[in-house]
Amino acid sequence: MFDWQWTFAILPRLIVAAGNSLLAAFTAFPIALVLGLVLAIAQRTRFRSVKQLIREVVDFVRTTPLLLQIYFVFYVGPRYGLVLSPWVAGIATLGKRGLTDVFFATHAGMSEEEFEHIAGPWLERARHPGLGRRFVECAYQPQLELLQLLHQHDFRVFIVTGGGIDLVRSFAESTYGVARERVIGSSVKMHFELRPGRAILWKSNALNSFDDREAKPENISLHIGRRPLLAFGNSDGDLAMMLYTRYGRGPRLALLLHHDDAEREFAYDRNFHLSPLVDALDRADELGVTVVSMKHDWKTVFP
Repeated sequence: MFDWQWTFAILPRLIVAAGNSLLAAFTAFPIALVLGLVLAIAQRTRFRSVKQLIREVVDFVRTTPLLLQIYFVFYVGPRYGLVLSPWVAGIATLGKRGLTDVFFATHAGMSEEEFEHIAGPWLERARHPGLGRRFVECAYQPQLELLQLLHQHDFRVFIVTGGGIDLVRSFAESTYGVARERVIGSSVKMHFELRPGRAILWKSNALNSFDDREAKPENISLHIGRRPLLAFGNSDGDLAMMLYTRYGRGPRLALLLHHDDAEREFAYDRNFHLSPLVDALDRADELGVTVVSMKHDWKTVFP
């Protein structure tokens, strides 16, 4: 018999642990970015011994489970002078992919309906801590106007996001007027189960698709089957999608939103480590991408 009393007793600790995992993942990303760059540069050395050492490190990271890496850093490291606190050891072994895995692991074992039941009420009340607005009210006024114009001229509009596909689907139609079947995003693998009078899809904790960078045009081709006429992005994670659009035959338009308005929203680009805007912004003219400045081009930001 399931012990609910014991479950509720440890629930506060589980919540704290989940929060620590998310914070560690966000903190680990810039560290992993710097270390990866250092290793990539060092691997170009002429010294074979250094190259071999780097290959061994990279192979270890790529081919071993995350839990084993944390064990190695925390318990084996001190034998060789690498003494880290449990917090730092966790950060050192997590990255952007780790953050995604942690996020999706919290939904494992849910059905589609159960997730929708949880997501709907949360979106109704959850507010952006910096803007003080509900998340579903953070759509931009020019964005909504562009969507309305496209719909009026019979364009088929799709949302292609790195966010969780089921979460975005739960508010896409009410907020943006985009049908849920026209949302493409990151997803987990699903398991089908047939019960008497019921057919259920369960979420697993295994990542199916992380819809970022090159995965975006790949998923556009897979799920839509047509190259877009217009693409609008706001980070380097959207650059592949914008170029996939831009280099198609006939008239095409790739737009890049630059968040440069600290007064009305936020100002960030290359310093936003989780989803930076560097290459797309620096090479926009070269690549034929039109940059839209939130500060200078938008009269109104939010409705």
